[in-house]
Amino acid sequence: MRRMIQVTATLVCGVLFVLSAGCGGSDDPADPGDPSCSIEFTSPASGVSFNTGDTVNLRWNASGGGDVRLSLVKAGAEQSEIAAATPNDGYYSWTASTLGAASGTDFGLALTHTTNDCADTLALSLVNTAGCTFTVDTPDTTYEGDDVVLTWTSMNTTGTVDVELWYFTVDDYRITQLAIDTPDDGEFLWENVDSFHEGTSDFFAIRVYDAEVDGCFGASDPFRIVDDNVCEFSFHEPLSSSVYDEGGQMRIRFSGHNDTGNVDFFLYEGYVNLVAYIANDVPTFDGEYMWTIDVPDGYTGLPTTFRVKAVDSNDEHCTEFSHMFTINLAK
Repeated sequence: MRRMIQVTATLVCGVLFVLSAGCGGSDDPADPGDPSCSIEFTSPASGVSFNTGDTVNLRWNASGGGDVRLSLVKAGAEQSEIAAATPNDGYYSWTASTLGAASGTDFGLALTHTTNDCADTLALSLVNTAGCTFTVDTPDTTYEGDDVVLTWTSMNTTGTVDVELWYFTVDDYRITQLAIDTPDDGEFLWENVDSFHEGTSDFFAIRVYDAEVDGCFGASDPFRIVDDNVCEFSFHEPLSSSVYDEGGQMRIRFSGHNDTGNVDFFLYEGYVNLVAYIANDVPTFDGEYMWTIDVPDGYTGLPTTFRVKAVDSNDEHCTEFSHMFTINLAK
């Protein structure tokens, strides 16, 4: 009888074990254990460089669900928390920042599951461009053909700059770029100074721009360039307010001074909108060109605001516009 009771008890316990995953033992049937967890960055690539303010789309292979914590690391130590808990869905849009640290190649992003033991780190280079500024020195009075060292100081730039020559009048405008993507080392040698046919004036200025950061630039005070070697054109026809018929002939009469010997002509609406090409490499010695008037089909601008623009064939900075005239467009 005692033996039958023991067997019966054993069978009952076995059934209960199957149903409850334990019978009289230390296993907790309410704790199935943590699910598997794996995190691995997939984008961007390791070591990529970003500037302050860049939008960085972080992507990772995610499993385990839940949330993850994102933080910025520098030289192996946490710099600052970026997100305490964001869904572990494999994506986070981050606005790049050094969070007050100096620029460097020793940054990283650490991604850690908030409840499970899985994590990954992505190596990055970051450039602190917050407060990017330039202070540009004013050159001395200089002469056409001189060599001048342009100087400036800067803070929080990306390391490369563009250098431009500007003219300050009622309407300030850029004359030309003197350098593109040159090192931000505080100086640039401007060889063979030129006013680019603006002539002698006290209203030139140098602007230095960060090559990558929009709105980060500095300008010198106005300075003087002495330049008497100026290329220029003069128009004698078309006359102001002249009226022509499309398909007819227009005599373009002109003269040049200090030009390279040939000129290209273009049809403009006003001073800005290019309408059509007229002719190229017209000898300036001839002093005139007969144009069979042809306006492109579909032109919808004003027919009363046409001008001819002359451009030296070998010097894009030597230009001039004719008086304004009208073309009766063919229907």
